[in-house]
Amino acid sequence: MKQFRWLCAIGVLLCIPALSRRSLLRAQSQTTIEISTEIVVVDALVEQKKTGLPVEALKRDDLEIYEDGVRQTISQFSRDEVPLSIVFLFDMTDSVRPIIQQLTDGALASLNHLKAEDEVAVMLYAERADLAQSFTKDHAVVSQAIVNAGAMNPGHCGPTPDLCSQRAFFNEGIFQAAALAKKSGNPSNRRVIIWFTDNVPNNPDDSVHSEVAAFNLLRETGVVVCAVVGRSPSSYAALAIFNKNPIFALGRKKHPPGNANKYTEETGGVSAGVGRDDVNRNLTDLIDRVRSRYTIGYSPSIRKPEGAICRIEVKLSRDAIRREGAVEIRARTSYKR
Repeated sequence: MKQFRWLCAIGVLLCIPALSRRSLLRAQSQTTIEISTEIVVVDALVEQKKTGLPVEALKRDDLEIYEDGVRQTISQFSRDEVPLSIVFLFDMTDSVRPIIQQLTDGALASLNHLKAEDEVAVMLYAERADLAQSFTKDHAVVSQAIVNAGAMNPGHCGPTPDLCSQRAFFNEGIFQAAALAKKSGNPSNRRVIIWFTDNVPNNPDDSVHSEVAAFNLLRETGVVVCAVVGRSPSSYAALAIFNKNPIFALGRKKHPPGNANKYTEETGGVSAGVGRDDVNRNLTDLIDRVRSRYTIGYSPSIRKPEGAICRIEVKLSRDAIRREGAVEIRARTSYKR
């Protein structure tokens, strides 16, 4: 009877979906049996290169996944529209303020496109990051937090003067948003940061989290970063100074300030522009592209030490390339053991 209970426990552990799992069985006899199971789960968006339309009918054999250049055996494969846990992350620095109302209006409109089971949190950042609204499925509450963010200006910062700052510490904002996403109410949801920014960072210092720390946390959690990028005249002026001043160049080398495009590419996210485009339409499209993806799971063929950074590449098989033509695959490029 005891052996039966042990076997049932092992079966339950092996069936629990997670980014990385291990189970250890110790027999009650003198012999010790260790069973180690690790499943790496990768979400992949596959789109036609010419049209940008999703490729929706792929099968398990149509996709190949590699870890550190070694092809892996796909043990799990599906294409499901899963619930989302979204962190709306707003850049609140001076250069973004001329367009903050446009960004928050787009975020408000996008709430109508979410499903009842989707949960949302709101975070604001400049020199530091502040939680404006914790995760909730009450989208009316989220709406109020977004309205409050849009109303903030240098003269009305309330108890958060650091959010009325000229300085934007991107890595700190992403780190804190990823830490918040890690605490989402449903761990089986797809966790996403939707980042509203002008992509004009400031050189950070040792007082905030580094780009390395932010990427390591994203690798551990599997959070997807998506960016909504818009620029004001102040953004372009700040960008010109930032790019041309050699003093800033030295600081960037010592402390990489972070870049929205890099964060989206490394995590398999997508970007949307503002400019003259309809922010609401772009955000709706972005949410659809995050929600409906292929989920691929595999057990690494080579065991790596704890803390190792493992590189991932998802490809189309030769037969699928002949059938589908040129495609673009968006998936995270690494994970941390």
